[in-house]
Formats: sequence, structure tokens, C-alpha cells
Amino acid sequence: MSLKDDLKKVYLDNSTIEPWFEGIMTNNIKLLTSGFINFLIEHKEILKFISTFTVAELIEKLLFKTNNIKQYMKKKSKIEDFVETFRCTIPNLKILEDETSRTGEKGLFICAEDLLAFTTKIGSTKDAIHICIAKHEGLYFVTKDDDAGRVQSIYEKTGAGAFHCEILNLRIQGISIPDPRAFFNVAAAVMCAVFGHQP
Repeated sequence: MSLKDDLKKVYLDNSTIEPWFEGIMTNNIKLLTSGFINFLIEHKEILKFISTFTVAELIEKLLFKTNNIKQYMKKKSKIEDFVETFRCTIPNLKILEDETSRTGEKGLFICAEDLLAFTTKIGSTKDAIHICIAKHEGLYFVTKDDDAGRVQSIYEKTGAGAFHCEILNLRIQGISIPDPRAFFNVAAAVMCAVFGHQP
């Protein structure tokens, strides 16, 4: 399978979408229209996924760790409303949330062995959980955190390691790569290059 085929089904880490949520909650238009968000909107052919774990991380960050959001906006219900707005804004975005346990509870499957292995490689349980979810679903993991590329030896559809190699391949083929700073990271820049998008 080619990289372009792999990239048609991606799991978006919290770090890739958090600026949009901060932008909508602080009325910062620049954050709402970043290069990567525009890319996600323009490329309907890409199936995009986040998870309920992503939503929980957004709640943690926006309610408790972001100072420039007005107090009346700091409500779980507001973030849930904005998650629905985001889902409607980004074509083909789905929220992974519907696995059912043997007791009938809904949730996400996290393989304990993978969680321990990924956490050991990258030093972040949160990022490891996202990678576990992406792996379980067979999705390419797109993140702003280049440390996630360290798990590539265990799960090949992850972050920066794969993208740095792909940059070399694309440059050898004469395909121009946009400046990663225009998108905020290498992974997003390679996605844009593979799909022919310029900021």
C-alpha cells in the first residue's frame, strides 16, 4: 500500500486540532483557519478520526490549562457542542467511541501490551493511548509531537520517523515539500505534499 493510500485514513492527535478549539473559544480567527485545518477541510477523500479520549484531552486542556478562555466558556457542554461543530466542519470526520465491553459498557479498546511498549518508547501515556487507538483501528497516526515517531519500529503508521523518510523520497522524486512551519510540523507538511496542497 502506498503512503497516499495509508494517509486516506488518519487518526488526528489532540495536538493537531486543539488550536481550532482554542480559536473558536477565544474568537481567534487565525487559529480557526490554520493551514492544516484548511487542508483537512479541502480533502474530503481523507477519512479522519478522533476519539472520545481526544475529547477528554480537549476538556482537560481547555477547561483547566488554558488561561485566555473566558470563564463562562469553560464548560464541558460548550466543548461537546464545539466538537459537534468541528465534526460538521471537517468532512469525513468520525469520532471513535462505540466499542462495547462484555458488560455492555461503551468505550475504546486499549491493548495493555502496546500501551506499555509505546509508553516505554516515547515517555507519554497520553500519546501512547492515542497510538494504541490508531493501531487498533489500522489508522495512520498524525501528531504534532515528533516523539511519537519513536514507536515506528513497533507500529509503522506513526509520526515523524516515517514522514522524515518520506520527505527524502518525495524530494528524490522532485516533489516539493511545503515548509513544515507553515503547517506546524513535518507530518502535516508531508500529508499536504502527498495530496498536492500548498498553504
